[in-house]
Amino acid sequence: MHVINNVFLEEIYSSVPRSHLEVSLAYQDLPTGITGRKFLHDVLKRCQKQVELSLTLWNLALFHLPEILEQAVLNVCESNLVVMSLRGDSELKPEAEVWLTEWIAGRGEEECALAVLIGCGEQRLDLMGRTLLWLQQITRSTEVRLFVGFMPSNAPEQVPSSHDAPEESEPQVYAVSDIPNSIR
Repeated sequence: MHVINNVFLEEIYSSVPRSHLEVSLAYQDLPTGITGRKFLHDVLKRCQKQVELSLTLWNLALFHLPEILEQAVLNVCESNLVVMSLRGDSELKPEAEVWLTEWIAGRGEEECALAVLIGCGEQRLDLMGRTLLWLQQITRSTEVRLFVGFMPSNAPEQVPSSHDAPEESEPQVYAVSDIPNSIR
């Protein structure tokens, strides 16, 4: 007969440091929302320590409503990580810029991160150039660390031509200083 000491296991489990992460995920549409959620899942899967996550989702298309924008600003000021998942075919709308500006202003001196995921399908990435430059400027003198990820487009499923081709494309994530000058 095998007996497990539950108190001992609980003490070991509770002695492992846990981090709490407040995350706001803003997306343009359903596919970009799914992309953002997959990104967060991958980040947590690769994390070396246990992390408790509080996630709030925001559809950027609803920020034209003052009540939604106000609530989104209040919520995002509590976030340690903001993820924006964008199609890559247009600039940010002014309401989304207000949302980000208010978040940065409300952060104070606490370090946090902004991860911007940009779809890089058939559209031209130069449409995002102004947005990337603006994001770099508003985060430069703050404790907000800006990361940009170029996500593969959601192309129809195709059978790989080679046996060693990856099943799923990995996103290319860059710190802003590593972004090629051609798209800044």
